[in-house]
Amino acid sequence: MFLRGEKIFLREFLPNDFKAYFEIAHSDSVRRYIRYCYTETLEESVKAISDLSNCNFTDNFYFAICEMKTGKIIGAVLTFRMFSLVLETCCFISEQYRNRGYCTEALQLLIDYLESNTVYRSLFFNVLTDNKPSQSVLKKLGFHIGDNQEYFTYSLNRKK
Repeated sequence: MFLRGEKIFLREFLPNDFKAYFEIAHSDSVRRYIRYCYTETLEESVKAISDLSNCNFTDNFYFAICEMKTGKIIGAVLTFRMFSLVLETCCFISEQYRNRGYCTEALQLLIDYLESNTVYRSLFFNVLTDNKPSQSVLKKLGFHIGDNQEYFTYSLNRKK
């Protein structure tokens, strides 16, 4: 699958992408804002993503965010079904590519795809309370904030 934007494109992860994914996902600048991380090694990450990709859940998407100019993987956007009509998503970008609108564009591409191709009522995104950049992105995209002491849960109801 390939979703084309203006500055980036999304594509499914390939087996030879796992090292790039692991390096970005496990960098201090990304882990600072991720509420949980299930893996500690590259091998564990490969197995976890492969296992999830092979599930019978049709709405689990693991997209590499690639810069349009270079094709380089600069981040990831992941979505999985939590409940029958509820999806959760996560998006992260390598530190040197932040503040360029890439995460906003990646999430908008994902939302547009989900609107046209899946059945869901709400899309959730958990954000730590000190992660102001992600909060700004989600507000721009129309997500509504929930309240929690450790993190905020943003939700976006389906448009159609």
